[in-house]
Amino acid sequence: MNSSLIYRLFDLALWLAGAGHFVILFASFQVPGRLDWRRDLAQLRPFNRKLLWVQGGFTVLTIIAFGVLTLVFQAEMLRGDRVALGIAAFIGIYWTARILVDALSTQSPDRDRQYRKSYNARNSKN
Repeated sequence: MNSSLIYRLFDLALWLAGAGHFVILFASFQVPGRLDWRRDLAQLRPFNRKLLWVQGGFTVLTIIAFGVLTLVFQAEMLRGDRVALGIAAFIGIYWTARILVDALSTQSPDRDRQYRKSYNARNSKN
């Protein structure tokens, strides 16, 4: 493989990664309705409910920032600029940790039961 092909592949990968953040957001906006968060959150005290929504809002803003930074600084990342590589490293660490925490901390019969319940509710309406 020549360096021009590698450069074009990394260029495409960065554009896809940047756009992928917005695809993730589109999917995540469906979660509250699909998992009936309105009912579940109603059981929390107001402070805890507000805290959960604030945390969710900051998570959304973080993902937006990751997508924007990846798209805006795509050329700098390709050049290997230190700040751009630092941003890319942080984004990679964030998603690695997020996936590991999700995979390791949500393994429970309750989660599987909730998923099946949500899946059956969605598919029974069709």
